[in-house]
Amino acid sequence: MIFQFMWTTVAGDELEQNVPVLWHGEHLRRNGWSNPITLCFMHGLELLSSGYKECLRELGYELVDCAPLVTEITARYPQCRQLSTTSRFWFLRWNVLQILASERGLATVVHLDGDVVLLASPSDLLRDIVGKTFMLQGCPALTVISDMTWFNVWQEEFARFLSDRKAYIAKALQEKELPVKPDREYCNICAYGQNRFEDQDMLEYLIAAGQLPQARTAEVFETDFYWIQNPLLPGEWHQEQVGAALKQAVERNGVGWVGDKRIALYHFQKSFTGYCRTWRLLNSLSLGKVAPLLKPAGSARRNSSLVSAAGQLTDMLNLRVSRRVVYEFAFQRNRLSGNLNITDILNSCWE
Repeated sequence: MIFQFMWTTVAGDELEQNVPVLWHGEHLRRNGWSNPITLCFMHGLELLSSGYKECLRELGYELVDCAPLVTEITARYPQCRQLSTTSRFWFLRWNVLQILASERGLATVVHLDGDVVLLASPSDLLRDIVGKTFMLQGCPALTVISDMTWFNVWQEEFARFLSDRKAYIAKALQEKELPVKPDREYCNICAYGQNRFEDQDMLEYLIAAGQLPQARTAEVFETDFYWIQNPLLPGEWHQEQVGAALKQAVERNGVGWVGDKRIALYHFQKSFTGYCRTWRLLNSLSLGKVAPLLKPAGSARRNSSLVSAAGQLTDMLNLRVSRRVVYEFAFQRNRLSGNLNITDILNSCWE
């Protein structure tokens, strides 16, 4: 079973522009795939119109009001009220997920962020990952939990974190220097630092410290699928997955493949969504070759911070282009290449 956690302060139409779950359900249906996703609303389900909720249910989503669970857990961990609303919900979703998994007697649970678009049948993906326990490439956008001791560790460490956040982060920074479970061996990336420590960073730390169960990289990638957590760096785990295969996505019957593996999903995280906006704009002006120069900069990317700043400015000027519009554009066919736009966008990101 796949769980997505959501919270909203706006009605359905506005929510859909930022978190296009209705679009994703339609995408699953267009491909003839069943929808096993449960939408877990930690706040704001009552703000959605009955019509919008009915559309979601008709597309196969299950809707669960998790606000009472959030209230109950917050009373148990009153220090979490010191966190911002978004941070608090990020942390608490794992506590809620434990309760849902226990109530439903699930042997494997899958957490999927709301900005992930699946590119294969969910049933095929579930068959591939059932029994494994891993957070994909240092990000909880896809997290698979089959070893239920995972939740016990999380609860204990969450309590420690809340009791003394400064000391906890200092310990995590020490672990980062000499991890018990090295990143490359355990499909992890410790990207956290002194000024960034959200739930993702805590999970990265706990995996590196050998406390959270985490499959080895070889087990995670023993699969028919090519897994990309960050589409801005599609080749980051290329060798581990397909060896010396060409660093390029190739469409076969409208489906994206890398080497002999089908691309499993696209994670439309904030920076990648921004790059898609920039790519869309520049291609409309016949300046498509300029777009890769304007990708967001980063330690693993070769473009300069100065040049990428121009891309950030371009994205800021295009913020009126909603995430839903980006999805719609990404899955349109490019008349020049014959590919889906998303395939060409990904291919502009290889380094």
